[in-house]
Amino acid sequence: MLRLNSIEKLQFFFKVLFKVLKSAKKNWNNPWIEISEIPFFTNINAPIINKIIQSFSFLKKEAFNCISINKIEFIIEAMAILNYDIKIFSQIIDYHGFELLIKEILSRNRYYVTNNFYFSDKSPLKAKFDQSRYEIDIVGLKKGIMLLIDAKEGFKRSPQQKISKAANLQFQRGLALKNNPKSLAQLLLELLKSFKNRNKKIAASFPLKIIPFMVTLEENQMKLNENHLPLVCINRLNSFLNELGINLERFHYLKLEKISINIIN
Repeated sequence: MLRLNSIEKLQFFFKVLFKVLKSAKKNWNNPWIEISEIPFFTNINAPIINKIIQSFSFLKKEAFNCISINKIEFIIEAMAILNYDIKIFSQIIDYHGFELLIKEILSRNRYYVTNNFYFSDKSPLKAKFDQSRYEIDIVGLKKGIMLLIDAKEGFKRSPQQKISKAANLQFQRGLALKNNPKSLAQLLLELLKSFKNRNKKIAASFPLKIIPFMVTLEENQMKLNENHLPLVCINRLNSFLNELGINLERFHYLKLEKISINIIN
């Protein structure tokens, strides 16, 4: 990273970008901004501007004297530079951006990640729950742990009972996934698609612990609901992931010993 003269200038640079991003549409995750519209670059010559742009992974020089800004990467970097509550950063992203932010945090914690996974329930649970199709917002996989995340960006000041009910519904999705091995195999193949020998990598993921939980924008009074399902505010997601190993037995999770190789193939 190009060293700006001081931490104060670096913070000012991020504050200027944040203000510019607030004027862009929330559903644009990589908005193009004219360089002339960024006050920080006033009276700075073009070679220095180009060096600054090249110093940040979330900035990219585009045509027509514009730069594009990856909002998700910007937020991750800005959280370390600016003393802003995560809720403030939510002003520049929509619900889909909130999901992508969670996905990026998981990726940086070395999880294999996918989002918006749909599957049909063909098990006896279909009649029990009166639901035949499910969607899981974000799925992360790492060392025999599968995280099933329900992203709730809009749960502002919701009653605790409503939040708890949403967590229980997420557990229902996890139970349905466990009871539909073909769908689970499809998900594992999608998560591990970058590996040449995916079957071997999938086999190494078992026994598999499946942890359904919620990530919310707002802080909750409850950390676990009445069924011991985690309720995690996004500003605590990193610490939740780092401490997962020592806290795992506190949570209600699903365990699957193995999956048929025939199903995988």
